[in-house]
Amino acid sequence: MASSNLNDYVNEVCKALDYREGVKASELLSFSHSHIANARLRVEAPEAICSRILAQPFDEMVAAHIKTIWSSSKGNHDEAWQYQNLTVMAFIKGFQQMKEENWALPLMQTLILDLRNFARRGDRRIPGGKPGERQEKAAETIMNAFRACTSDTRTRIDDSKRWGMLFVVNQLFKTYFAVGKLHLLKPLIRAIDACDIRDEFSLSQRVTYQYYVGRKALLDSNFALADEYLSFAYRNCHPSSFRNRKLILVNLIAVKMLMGQVPKQELLMQNGLREYRAVVHAMKTGNIGLMDDALAKHEFFFVRSGTYLIIEKLKLVVIRQLFKKVMKLAGHHQIQLQIFLDAINFAGMPECDMEELECLMAGLISHNLIRGYISHQYKKVVFSRKEPFPVIRKSPLTFL
Repeated sequence: MASSNLNDYVNEVCKALDYREGVKASELLSFSHSHIANARLRVEAPEAICSRILAQPFDEMVAAHIKTIWSSSKGNHDEAWQYQNLTVMAFIKGFQQMKEENWALPLMQTLILDLRNFARRGDRRIPGGKPGERQEKAAETIMNAFRACTSDTRTRIDDSKRWGMLFVVNQLFKTYFAVGKLHLLKPLIRAIDACDIRDEFSLSQRVTYQYYVGRKALLDSNFALADEYLSFAYRNCHPSSFRNRKLILVNLIAVKMLMGQVPKQELLMQNGLREYRAVVHAMKTGNIGLMDDALAKHEFFFVRSGTYLIIEKLKLVVIRQLFKKVMKLAGHHQIQLQIFLDAINFAGMPECDMEELECLMAGLISHNLIRGYISHQYKKVVFSRKEPFPVIRKSPLTFL
């Protein structure tokens, strides 16, 4: 391919399309393939050669691909992403015309991946404009591919385009998370839930899907669902995929801690999650000051990973742990509020007064994280003799 000219290249693509070689076609139109480095394919106006060799709309697809190569070689990122968008749009037009066949799914996947990359690169490198503008427009094009897949309901399942649904949904998930359009995930989740082949998609695609749905559930404070999906993703993620396992764990650890399960230090060290070490220690010891310091020190990490607000919510769990230690040291179930105030002031909240302390205690009691009541007359907390600090995962956590 290094020595071929444009005519030879287009003929090779034509042959792959004619013989319905989806994998071969995907390679020939991928920006990871060696033909991208071929200077003889950097042609500004390839339309005449493409239309002479290829039928519509695939002549438009290949011509747009060549123009993407041209623009990219000139460093014109905005023009390159626009031509890649045209490449995908032309493909979808031809894809919709294919009846009872799905051999082109590998080509669809490659083109969509490259479109996401060009849109993301364009948003990052081109100044001005609305943040995430190109990625949002790319998502509109990718949604057309999703519709082409979902509408193929009458074809025999082996030849159905519906096998491409989950891949496209995952690409849309990635885009919507990147641009902060999480409300657009709901119809996609409903579509996959209603799909009769949802459990037959490849494991790698299901892991990706469950990871993003788990993240969405976590942000919606549906911690039980987040635990279910993220746990599936972690269990089934390939052991060699260190980066992906770390991304899953960043969220799964936050869920587990909200449910009262603290990870071992070995797990954190093995997966490069030192940012959680101080948080875990604060939860074990009830050290509020340490928790605040950890949030301040690793704020960028937690914000970038989307878990900052979740970790911040753990502060109430840390306070609960502090109160649990105070009761254990006191050795009885009726304790003066002043003792708790002294403890919370010492542990990192020196500005906390009696009124705020009573609000914190009342909140923990009302949500069944502590069993007991406040005696305002005697300024005491009276704890239940039976399980005064119930297991957190048995308690409702939606208030956090």
